[in-house]
Amino acid sequence: MARLPVPGQDAGAWGNLLNEFLGAEHNTDGSLKLRTDGTLGAYATTASLADYVQKTQRDFVSLLDFVPNGPDGTTNNSAAFVSAIAAAAAGPGRLFVPKRAASWIIGTPVTINVDIEIYSDSWGNATTIPCVKAADGLNDYMFKFGTTRADGNRISFRGIEIDGNNGAQTAGGIILANNAVQCIFDAVHLHHAYDTALYFKGQVGSGPPGHHNRVVNSLFDNSGSSGGNGRALVLESTDEVMVANTDFEANGSASGSEPYHIKDWSGINSFVNCVFVGGGEAIRIQDSKGSRVVGCMFDGIGRTAVHISGGQVQVTGNNFSGINTALPNTYFHIFMDNGGFNTITGNVFTSGGVAQGLRGMISHQPTAFTTVVSGNVFRTSGDGNAVLGDGGIYDWNGSNATTQTSVVKTNAGLADQ
Repeated sequence: MARLPVPGQDAGAWGNLLNEFLGAEHNTDGSLKLRTDGTLGAYATTASLADYVQKTQRDFVSLLDFVPNGPDGTTNNSAAFVSAIAAAAAGPGRLFVPKRAASWIIGTPVTINVDIEIYSDSWGNATTIPCVKAADGLNDYMFKFGTTRADGNRISFRGIEIDGNNGAQTAGGIILANNAVQCIFDAVHLHHAYDTALYFKGQVGSGPPGHHNRVVNSLFDNSGSSGGNGRALVLESTDEVMVANTDFEANGSASGSEPYHIKDWSGINSFVNCVFVGGGEAIRIQDSKGSRVVGCMFDGIGRTAVHISGGQVQVTGNNFSGINTALPNTYFHIFMDNGGFNTITGNVFTSGGVAQGLRGMISHQPTAFTTVVSGNVFRTSGDGNAVLGDGGIYDWNGSNATTQTSVVKTNAGLADQ
């Protein structure tokens, strides 16, 4: 064992003893050796003092701490994610996933049972190499929130891009947010999901209903190329979710039974200042009450833009244009087939073609009731002499009248009914 020289006993050997003593904790260049466990004791690896201070003083854990050479785009990095998440949860509570020249590969699902923030510098990165990507044949969700936490999961993703690699899957998606409570998804780019990019699913296992989650400033795209549903977002057994300032493009696969950008299966959720382009049905409000669609843009939606099969829904201040004209009077800007006490106010509707007329704007089936349609603007595009269909509100039975309990009044381009 290394020791200090003893005066009066080590004459002529002081230099060697001092070097041996200092060598226990120093490299030959004078830099400090870094322990593998961060505690006093034997060292197994080395690093400079600057590296040691940087690692011990920073407020995050980096995935590179567990894969020093970075990802190679082939190796399964799921175990590294699991270890890094555990280390972050035990310390600063933040995991940094850096963008590199190859993708971090998820070859087996990563289950998260701790409250943590996972963030990256990959948002807006112009390279074509995804930051995180599902391995071929994963056939499951890449990240799964735990189902046994009594207080729910408070897990956030920020500034990260994740590729679901849907062309090489037969099931699954990107994030399965079980029992999500007050989770934040900010500036995330989720794309090419097989079934669903982000699935909020409350009341699983011993966890509580999901609630008070946020999806903001994000992009969901290109999941419509999937052989599954290719949905961007599903809300099930979770309410008080705010989806704001987010773009949805080319989601909702024609191959799926539920080809939607968003499925709201719970209610009391808000979709505010979002953009929907192309793809399948934009928003399906299914068997739920109290949701709002406010200030959104719907452009060239492949199917119906807002499909309401619930009640007490507000559709306010939106712009609807470019409805699908391939099948006249099949897809609509707004389609109501169940529930009632809905309000459709202050929107701008532009028909996708003359043949559609106003019949492509709102379909109000007799099974939907007590709806107020007021203060909207209806117009056709491409022909100033267009015939405006059946007066704007088209019932399933082919008449142009609404149900007796509904009010259609004071709309530009649409007579009161």
